[in-house]
Amino acid sequence: MASNPYSTLTWGAATTVSTLHTGVVPASITFSIGVTAALVAGDVISLYASQDVFAYPGTSTCTAPGVGTFTALSTSLSKLTLHIPSGGMVASLKLAPTVITCSGGLAANLASGTLTRFRADSSKSILTTADGADAGYTTTAASALTWGLQLK
Repeated sequence: MASNPYSTLTWGAATTVSTLHTGVVPASITFSIGVTAALVAGDVISLYASQDVFAYPGTSTCTAPGVGTFTALSTSLSKLTLHIPSGGMVASLKLAPTVITCSGGLAANLASGTLTRFRADSSKSILTTADGADAGYTTTAASALTWGLQLK
């Protein structure tokens, strides 16, 4: 029996951003993705957001342990395409996913209470993420700054 050359992507944890505050541009976004078949240079992982969270057109710099630094391009306000670097990306599991952190290329957070979830596929996956969208993140209102008067 021939081995399956296709990869299934799984979510190891919910996607997070460096800040959840409405109207603020996060400095980074982190994805935890299990990749069941190794990806090589030239392969891509495409991430699809349920909301417009990417600056378009935009470029992000991404890093992942064991993978190194690579680039990602937003091809719309809701899609980010990660380009696998020359060293490739080894297979990982849902319980021990590849943690990818991308900086730059993000849009300001949407209104408070907005839930953003993600789906993913790769150039080696047949379908989108095997277990559906990740849990995502929900934006929050910025904390109100209050001033108190201190009398002596």
